[in-house]
Amino acid sequence: MRSTALKIALIGHPTADLPPLAKSIADHGRATLDLPLEVTALESATNISAEDNLENFDLAFFAMSAHEGLDQEILKWWESASELSLPRALLITKIEDEEADFDEAILIARRVLDNFTTPYLVLHADDGAPCALINLKDLTIHDYSTAEFKIYPCDEDHKVVIQEFRDEYLTSLEEFPEDTFALGLFIPAIPLSVKSNIGFNEVMDLIKVVNDQQSL
Repeated sequence: MRSTALKIALIGHPTADLPPLAKSIADHGRATLDLPLEVTALESATNISAEDNLENFDLAFFAMSAHEGLDQEILKWWESASELSLPRALLITKIEDEEADFDEAILIARRVLDNFTTPYLVLHADDGAPCALINLKDLTIHDYSTAEFKIYPCDEDHKVVIQEFRDEYLTSLEEFPEDTFALGLFIPAIPLSVKSNIGFNEVMDLIKVVNDQQSL
């Protein structure tokens, strides 16, 4: 087990529910990766130097509510993370809310932030609740509908529906491949739900990449 905690900055507006999200990330790190994670919630509007503060972290997650939007203040943190080449990802939270729309949230985020990409789309159950993610690269479904997390190939209907999104994603990988995440170049947007426990396996994969890189 890692002797020192991996330091993660969790940055966003209070509407993204930063404290419970920070706790969930830390809990999943201990449970699934056996890693000590020090997750610090930072409100984007706070009056501190973004660059000076982010120098103390190994990884930055930017949190945005799927239906409450993104504040302009987060841009200073995003730009500071870029200047530091800090590995980072955008977490689209509260995807289980009735008013949530992941695709619309992505469009809103692109008005403020740049250079991020969307490796996953959200799949919903018959009742409208999010239940799985679909990986646009390998066309697998990450199924969170039961207590046992499963990954399996998507069906032909899904392939047809997501083809345009997949083409866009694969094109983006030509400029910033997934293996450049630890360099701060590949920046994924991950759909996330604390209540439904969706998206944390994908977040843990990102944390593992940074931890493995630092262990070399």
